[in-house]
Amino acid sequence: MLVYRRHVEPLGFKGSSMFSDTKCCSHYYKKLPSAFCVVIVSNDTGDVVQLVQVFRLTPAQFKQFNSGKVSLLPTGCCNATGGKSIEGPDIMFNGRFKNAKHVKDVVTSVEQILLSERRIECESATSA
Repeated sequence: MLVYRRHVEPLGFKGSSMFSDTKCCSHYYKKLPSAFCVVIVSNDTGDVVQLVQVFRLTPAQFKQFNSGKVSLLPTGCCNATGGKSIEGPDIMFNGRFKNAKHVKDVVTSVEQILLSERRIECESATSA
């Protein structure tokens, strides 16, 4: 099953470029401000590998991303403009989605992991 906007928009994702909703390559992103993360759901070209990728950002990097001063480059993308960018997201899912429920379940699990990571880090930082 290819992932389209209709599958991820109800989960809070937005299309990230002119490639949204195409059969060749689609990337959708969702910001998680409380965790300083950006989650990417994508279909890739070729064998239709589907990924859920995560950019774990510092608060400063997250602010730069929000203001458009830095781009995030998911796996398989290049920096065509040559501007400031962050590469190398963590891959949290690599496979094929079976249906819309599977997409929702994977995304929900990833978000729970990210939010719990940041809670632990914030507690450690404040108790130190």
